[in-house]
Amino acid sequence: MKRLTKYFLALAGLTVVLGSAVPVHSAGHQMKLLKERNQTMKALGGAMKGLKGASDTATMKTHGMAIQAAGAKLENMWPDGSIGDSRAKPEIWQNMGDFKAKLQAMNDAAANLVKVSGGSDLGAAKKAFGAVGATCGGCHKVYRGPKKEM
Repeated sequence: MKRLTKYFLALAGLTVVLGSAVPVHSAGHQMKLLKERNQTMKALGGAMKGLKGASDTATMKTHGMAIQAAGAKLENMWPDGSIGDSRAKPEIWQNMGDFKAKLQAMNDAAANLVKVSGGSDLGAAKKAFGAVGATCGGCHKVYRGPKKEM
C-alpha cells in the first residue's frame, strides 16, 4: 500500500511539474510568434513605403515580391489564442474566414503587382500598387487596433 501511495504522489508531483512547464513553453512560443508577426508586418510596411517612392517598374516588382513573401508567411501566423499584446483585434479570431479572405485579397493584389511590374508601364504598375494598398487598408480598418501608448 505504501508503494502505491508513493507512486501516486510521484505521479501527482510529475503532473504538477509538467503542467506548470506547459504554460511557460506556450508563453515563450506566443512571444516568438508575436515578434515574428510584428517583424513580418513591418517588412510589409517597408515594402509599401518602397513602392510609394518607386520610379521604375523593376523597383516596384522587387517590393511587390517582398509583399508576396510577407503575405505567404502571415497566412499561418494567427492560430487560435495568439492575440497577445499587439494591435491585433480579437475580431480576427472571431471572423477568421473574413480575415483570411482579406489576406488572400492582398496576396492576389501583390501577385498582380509583380506581374504588371514585369513590364515597362509605370502607370499600370502604380495602379496595381494602389490595389495592394486598398487591401491593406480594408483589413487594418477592421482588424488592427490603435497604437499603444508607451
